[in-house]
Formats: sequence, C-alpha cells, structure tokens
Amino acid sequence: MIRRNVWFTRLSILALILLLSLVPACSGGDEPAEEPSDEPAIEEPVEESVEEPEEDLISDDASLFNLFGRSAGLNEYSYKMSFHTAGVEQGAMTFYMKGEKVRMEGEADGQESLIIIDGEFMYMGEPGGQIMKFPIDSQDATGTEGGAPSIETFTEGATADNMTFVGYEEYEGFNCPVAEMKDSESGSTVKFWLHPEYGFPLKVENMGASAEESFTMLVTDFEAGNISDDMFELPADADVLDFSEMLEGMVEGLEGMGDMIPDMDE
Repeated sequence: MIRRNVWFTRLSILALILLLSLVPACSGGDEPAEEPSDEPAIEEPVEESVEEPEEDLISDDASLFNLFGRSAGLNEYSYKMSFHTAGVEQGAMTFYMKGEKVRMEGEADGQESLIIIDGEFMYMGEPGGQIMKFPIDSQDATGTEGGAPSIETFTEGATADNMTFVGYEEYEGFNCPVAEMKDSESGSTVKFWLHPEYGFPLKVENMGASAEESFTMLVTDFEAGNISDDMFELPADADVLDFSEMLEGMVEGLEGMGDMIPDMDE
C-alpha cells in the first residue's frame, strides 16, 4: 500500500510544477522561454497495488460445518442482538464475552435487565436497581444456566450431519454462507447466516410449525476482541442481594435430610 506521506509529497511537487508553469504567462515579461532540456525525464516508480486473495468460498456441507466450527474458538467478542416475531421487534440485548466472563444487558418486554458472569458468580437484576448474586454453578430465576438466551443458544444443536449449505446471501455488508438445519422432533427448520471469516451466526431464522413458533434473531455490530475487563464489574454503589450463602445453607440442609431418610432397598 502506498503511504500517505508519499502521496502528499508527490501532490506537492505536482502543484509546484503547475504554479511555475503559470508564472511566465502571468508576468508578461519578454524573457525568452527556457529551451527544453535534452535530458530524459526521470519517472518515479509507481507502486503496484497488491490484490488481496479471495476468501475460500463454501461449496459443500463439510466446509460449511468447518467454518461454523471457528466460532467455538472465539474467546473474546461482542455483538448486539434483536429478537423479532411476525416482523416486530420484541427485545434487544448487547453481549460481551471474554473467556469465562459474560455481560448481557438490554430490554425485553419493556423491562431493562443486566446479567454479569465474572467466572465465579452471576449477578442478575435491573440497572440502577437491586442486583441478585448467585454462585456460577446454580440456575438463575429463569431456570436456564447463564441467563438470557444468546444467538449461540439457537445454533448449539448444529452438527456435521444436520447442517446443509444452501448458498450465499448478503447481510450487514458480508457475503454470508447460509446453513439450514432441520429439527426432526419439532418439525421446525432453522437457517443461519455465518460470518465469512469467523463462522459466527449473524442471523438466525426459525421457521416453526406455526407463526407463533417462528422468530428471527438479528446480530449487528459484531466485533472480535477489544473488550475491557471493566465491562464485567458492577458499579461500586450497586445494591447486591447475595443469595450464595443462602443457597449453600439449603444444599447442606438437603444433604442432611438425605442422611435421615432410610434406604428403602435395605
């Protein structure tokens, strides 16, 4: 690539040549024009632009699944996701992932929510309100580990046997390979548009047996890397309700009750 200061120098030389060529015409003097020099003009070498190699295009199911597998190797990334049913947005979340740390924040059903997982505990609540603290190995109030469903939740059933390559489509400025996956149990079909470099699903479309069971999830502002550790810290004045000690006591109590129950097989 030609550097900016080289272009600037060349443009300055060109502007100076044009200026000097106009001076005799404007001065109206009778000085004879300089005779042309017999020396050959020295041409500056022009850097040839190097074409970037084209990305390997997906052509079969195996190469499609290999691309999708790259998303599992992502260790640090962020994105925004919106959830749509019948063409109407139902909610939007922003996700930050870095190793074992996760941050999810956004709005669903008119309610703001915040979930932070720091590798040891999970914090869940409303921004500016009370935040509940749980051990990371417990299930949260929604009954699902890890909190709100992410884009990965709806593609975790993809395997090399049930993913079919259906072609390429443009989404968010990317030429995305499109995969199709059929669920034999529910009868639904899931299509997802993959990032051509990272294999991350940028769009997921679930076509269920009915309109109520169909939905679309759209990812925007996907970025790999560049996430500060500060994203996974609670504000210093956060009102935290710690459930970890209470849950530990409940577990110990249940274990104690188990010792009191006689073994019916004896």
